Amino acid sequence: MAGLLTACVHPTLEQDLQAESLLHEPLAVELRLPLNLEPWRAELEQDIREMASAFPEVTARWQRNDLLPLTNPDAASARALTLVVVEREHDAAILYQRLGLFGDPAVPRTFPSEGLAVVPLPRSDRLLHRWPSPPQSWRHSFRHELAHLLSLQDATLRAAPTWFQEGFAEAWCEGRPDQTWTPEWPYALSLHRWWSEPLEAAPAEVRYTALAAQVRQLLNSSAVLPWEQQEAFQGLSQPEAAPFVGLRGREAAWDEVSGDYLLMTRPLEHVELDLPWTWDGREPLELELQLGRTGEPEAGLLLYPQGQELTASGRMRLRFSRHGGLALYPEHAGEQTLFQAVTDPPGEPQPGRSRGMVLSHHDGNLVLKADDFRRSVSLEGTDLTFPLQLRLYVRDGALRAHLPTPQP
Repeated sequence: MAGLLTACVHPTLEQDLQAESLLHEPLAVELRLPLNLEPWRAELEQDIREMASAFPEVTARWQRNDLLPLTNPDAASARALTLVVVEREHDAAILYQRLGLFGDPAVPRTFPSEGLAVVPLPRSDRLLHRWPSPPQSWRHSFRHELAHLLSLQDATLRAAPTWFQEGFAEAWCEGRPDQTWTPEWPYALSLHRWWSEPLEAAPAEVRYTALAAQVRQLLNSSAVLPWEQQEAFQGLSQPEAAPFVGLRGREAAWDEVSGDYLLMTRPLEHVELDLPWTWDGREPLELELQLGRTGEPEAGLLLYPQGQELTASGRMRLRFSRHGGLALYPEHAGEQTLFQAVTDPPGEPQPGRSRGMVLSHHDGNLVLKADDFRRSVSLEGTDLTFPLQLRLYVRDGALRAHLPTPQP
C-alpha cells in the first residue's frame, strides 16, 4: 500500500513533501547568529540543509568517517559541527581568545579539530542589520566555510592537497561543484577570468576562483582521487579582453530588480561595484544614497566611458558624505585629483541621512540636483562620452544605494 501511495504522488507534490520534511530534520551544522541577524536565519539554514543533503552524493567516491575526531569537549557535547557568525572582527578575536584559537580573526576560518567555523561580518552597521537577506558576497564565504565543515567527515577528502580542498569549498559558493555553473554579474566567483598575471601573485579571491574552476573540471573524471589527475587539467581559459565590470573587494549585496545595492567594508578597506547597466544620458538618472554610522567613510559614484578601464579614462566623481553632503567634479586620466569639498544640506547635521538626487545631461553639461543643491559641470575637455558606466564605491564604511535600472 505504501508503494502504491508513493507511486500516486505527483512529482511536484513529492518534492514539496521532501522539502517540508527537511525543514523538520536536525541541522547537520549548528548555526549561531547574533541577535541583530536573526532575520537571516531561515536563508542560512536553508543553505545548510541543501548542502548537507547534496554532500553525500557529491562526495560518494570518497570514504566517509562519521566518527569526527574533536579535541574540544564543548564542541562535541551537543552537536558535532558548529558555524558561528560574528558581527565584527573584534567579536571574533574575543571568541578566539576564549577558545584558545589562532589565526586572523578578520578572515573566515574553519578549525577542523574543534568542528567549528567562524565567519565574521565586515562591520556592525544598521544598514547591514536592515538588509533583508545575507549579502551575496558574504554568503559565498559562509558557504565556503560550511563546505569545509561538511568535508570533515570525509577522511579521503581531508587528506587531499590544500589546493584541492580550498577549490572544492569555493566551488560550493554558488550551487554544487559537480554541476554546470554559468558565471554572472558581478563575477565575484570568476575573477580569475580577467587575471593575466601568474596566479601565485594574485589576491586570494582570484586564486580561489581559479582553484574552484580547476576542481569543477577534475570532478568530471571518475577518479577516486581527482587531484592526482592534475596533469589532465586542460587549463584555464585565456583572460577576458573586455574590461572587468563587477565587484572588486568585499562585501556587497544587490537586487537588480528593485535597484537596491549595499556595499560594506572592513575597517580601512575599500569596495567597488560596477552596476550591470549603463546610462545613455537621454533620461535623467534618479538615485538615492545613504551612508551608515560606522567608520570614517569616503563614498560616492564614479561615471566613466563604457568599455574603458577607469584608470585609463576621464571620469566624473559624485562624492557623498555621511551627512548627505554632495560634490560633483571631473577627474582627468593620468592626473591625481584632490577630493573636492562637499556641500552639506541645510539644517542640523544628520549622520546617516538618506538623500535623493537627480543626475541629468543638458547641452553638454552634467547637472546634479538634490533639494536646494544644484551643480552643473561641463563635459568639454573631458574624455567622457556616453554611454557611461556607473561604479559605486565606499572606503571604511557602509553605503546603501537605490538606482532603478533605466527603462529602454
